[in-house]
Amino acid sequence: MTTHWSKEIYYACDSAKRWLKTQPDFATTWKNCSRGDWMMYLLGRIRERNEKRMVRAITRYVRQALSLLQDGDEKSVYLSVVRIVMSWSHGQGSSKAIEKSQEEINNLYEKNKGYHERSRNKGKSKSFYVNDALSKIIDFIEESQKREAYKEDLWTAIDDISKIIPPGHGRFWQRARQDSLAVSADIIRSVFPIPPRLSKIEEDYVNY
Repeated sequence: MTTHWSKEIYYACDSAKRWLKTQPDFATTWKNCSRGDWMMYLLGRIRERNEKRMVRAITRYVRQALSLLQDGDEKSVYLSVVRIVMSWSHGQGSSKAIEKSQEEINNLYEKNKGYHERSRNKGKSKSFYVNDALSKIIDFIEESQKREAYKEDLWTAIDDISKIIPPGHGRFWQRARQDSLAVSADIIRSVFPIPPRLSKIEEDYVNY
């Protein structure tokens, strides 16, 4: 009996494993995948990964989500941070600019901390999810400069942004989130049109 190729991705979660078994090969999988969080998790496991391109992809996703926030001081700060992070992803940002962005993100979190702590998951504001995602991205950047970036930071940032749902979806919240994750997958493919080689993926077991 022939072993299915997806056995090579043994560290995937159960839902991902079930879906992988429906795909004929990895190239087709990369083309068909509608879960940007799964794709970013995989990219994070690659030896000698391209961290700047990874940051570029997730930041494009964040930037698109910012259109769902109300205009104001908070949104202005987030847009400024996105520009700085995007510059870094193109090799143009400075460490000082990244540090300043982290300070601004932390200040906004502290400002809204009481509300966030009182809120349940679906009650959290859109600002909370943007703040959390950008904080993870900046942590990833700072750690990558020390070659210590944690492989899970960016896929969890995608998970955060996917929870920023347009108004009016109500009980269709989960479907809207799936649509958002599909958008993140398209963005990742635009930055990584060629799927990574499975042979270059780290072999340590991590099940998310």
